[in-house]
Amino acid sequence: ARRKAATEEAEKQKKEEIKALQGQLAALKEIQAEVQEKESDAVKPKSQDIQGGKAAPAEALGIPDEHYLDNLCIFCGERSESFTEEGLDLHYWKHCLMLTRCGHCKQVVEISSLTEHLLTECDKKDRFGKCYRCSEAVFKEELPGHIKNKDCNPAKPEKLANRCPLCHENFSPGEEVRGLGGRGQ
Repeated sequence: ARRKAATEEAEKQKKEEIKALQGQLAALKEIQAEVQEKESDAVKPKSQDIQGGKAAPAEALGIPDEHYLDNLCIFCGERSESFTEEGLDLHYWKHCLMLTRCGHCKQVVEISSLTEHLLTECDKKDRFGKCYRCSEAVFKEELPGHIKNKDCNPAKPEKLANRCPLCHENFSPGEEVRGLGGRGQ
């Protein structure tokens, strides 16, 4: 009876995780659609002919056709023929170096917004506070010790540097930071 109850509980948890992942997938698809729309809107004005107001052929300007986002991960820029709808889902969940799974609520988030997620969106957000020195999310019960020990690497102003919440390092805005996501294990 215990074994059956344990099996049923495991199945229930598995179904809940699948449901949560499906919700996250829907959110990622929504983000991807918004990015596609914004990028296609941004491309349109560039292709207008100055004199006649007619659009020049996209190929003549080196602008990709309407399918340029097909088979492309909008987060890491990787392009693959395996990136069908299902293939992209798998890539987002398991392989994209720019995404990570929150260790507290299991949601897949962009690494660049992990601190914001922990402080404002995470199911466990009430457990986190922001360190005034490094600007990272730290468990509230650990925050006084974190600040007292001065072990954290101070964050530079946002105009001067971005910060990785995984390795706790500052890097120049626009600098390519790939492979830090703890993925690919």
